[in-house]
Amino acid sequence: MLRSLAMPMRTPGDRGFDRTCEDRPSEEALQERLLRLRSEQGGSASADVAVALGLLQLLQGQESVASTFASALLAPEDDSYFGAPRRRATRWNMLGAVLANRGRPEDAVCAYRWALYWQPHYPRALINLAMAELKRGGFLEAAAAQAAAIASSPSWACGELWAQLEKEALAQTSIDDLAEAVQAHHIARVRELLAPHSDNLDTSSMPATSPAEVLKEMKLVE
Repeated sequence: MLRSLAMPMRTPGDRGFDRTCEDRPSEEALQERLLRLRSEQGGSASADVAVALGLLQLLQGQESVASTFASALLAPEDDSYFGAPRRRATRWNMLGAVLANRGRPEDAVCAYRWALYWQPHYPRALINLAMAELKRGGFLEAAAAQAAAIASSPSWACGELWAQLEKEALAQTSIDDLAEAVQAHHIARVRELLAPHSDNLDTSSMPATSPAEVLKEMKLVE
C-alpha cells in the first residue's frame, strides 16, 4: 500500500498513460459493442444491456432512445439482483423522463404510474409525475403528486417541494383551505383536500394491462 502511494503519478507524456487513453472506446464503438451484444443474446438479452444502450443514446440525443428504454422493460430480469420491483420502477421512471422530454406528457404520466406500481411512494417518480401533470394542465393533480412526494420523503429534503406546492396552492381557487394547509405544512390536511384529484396515485388496477400492451399503445414496441 505504502509502496504504491510512493510511486510517481503518470502524466499525459508517459507511455502507459497515453496507451490507457487510446484504449478507451469512443461512444460510437461502445454503442456498436452494446448493439452486437444485444443481437448475440437475442431474446435473452438482459435489461441492463438495454439500459446502458439507452443511456448512451440519450447522451447522443438519438430519437430511438425511448424505444430502447421500452425494450429494457420487456427484457429478462434477475429477481435476486437489488430487487427486481425497484429496478423495474427505476426503468419506468427513466422512460417517463425521456417521454416528457420528447413532449409526450400523457405517455410520461402513464410511465410514472407504472413506476409507482412497482415501487409505491417512489419520491422521484412522484415528483416527475407532478411535473408531467403540470405540462398537461393538471394543476391540482400535480399538487396531489407533490404532496405524496412530501409525505414519502424525509423532512430535510422537502423544502423545495413545499415551496413549489405553496406556489400552486396560492395560484388555484378551487380549494379554499389548501393554501392555508400548505403554509402550515399540515401534510395530512393537504392530502385530504387533494384526495379528489389523486386518481393517478392509485395503481391498484394497473396489472389488468400488461407492460407490453402499454408500450405498444405508446408505439414504442411492435
